[in-house]
Amino acid sequence: MPDDDVPVLIAGGSLVGMSMAMLLGGHGIASLVVERHRGAAIHPRAAFLLQRTMEILRAVGIEAEVREGSHAQFEPDGAIMSAETLAGREIAYHLPNVNAGVRDMSPCERLFVTQVGLEPMLRARAEALGADVRFGTELVEFAQDADGVTAVIRDRDSGATREVRARYLVAADGPRSPIRDALGIAMTGRGVFSKAVTIYFGADVEPLLRGRNLSVVLIRNAEFTGFFRVEKPYRSGFLVVHSVGDPDDPVTDVWDVDEARCVELVRAGLTSRTSTSRSRTSCAGRRAPTSPSVSRTAACSSSATPRT
Repeated sequence: MPDDDVPVLIAGGSLVGMSMAMLLGGHGIASLVVERHRGAAIHPRAAFLLQRTMEILRAVGIEAEVREGSHAQFEPDGAIMSAETLAGREIAYHLPNVNAGVRDMSPCERLFVTQVGLEPMLRARAEALGADVRFGTELVEFAQDADGVTAVIRDRDSGATREVRARYLVAADGPRSPIRDALGIAMTGRGVFSKAVTIYFGADVEPLLRGRNLSVVLIRNAEFTGFFRVEKPYRSGFLVVHSVGDPDDPVTDVWDVDEARCVELVRAGLTSRTSTSRSRTSCAGRRAPTSPSVSRTAACSSSATPRT
């Protein structure tokens, strides 16, 4: 006899797995979610929710909560644009407003929200709808037959194992899914585009915004290409660096960075070379961009930083 018998076993408790559990619960189907990490996401990460996603969240009753969380973190209806630096020359506005041209297509709006903000909302709603969520628990083996799947899960702290019988197993365990590999499901297409790095930083960047409502700022200059996302009250954010060097002949493996290099990249994206002095002196005047101090003790880390 199995220790647990559930309609659906979900391996992976991040955005995809928790959304699956929540949506199954909305249809009255119970699930067991096992997530090998001991907690939810520890980095903000980028989440741009389109109208269809918001319509789905409305159907399960958390649209208003997600919208309020988004508005607490970001100004709504911001632009997506390109620039040489946040303080420097603007190259193009790709979307002057993220809801431009689509607002009348749905009662819901597009918005940005961080993964660390969204995951707890999804988990709370999934559990309210009947999901059993177990963090610090990993799927170690499984076998399928004509009627379902038998799996073994293990508590990472105690080492205790349990046998689970489920009608279905959902692999929501990421791009390097061991379940997909075990099933022999190949990935097709280009594969890795770049070995990008995400840098989380603290700096007073509000003066550099100059009153502009910017949701995403794509950066393209001689130092690197990437993009900024800045959260209210505009004293922290993250920079994703896709490549370094000449944008027309880029180096796309940028994982080998230390904290000092992270600080240099953030500075190179925030202000022009002439205004990025290591001194505390900055330009004066209403339109003059200041040179923010990027602390070396701020959170400058790679997106590869593991959760436990």
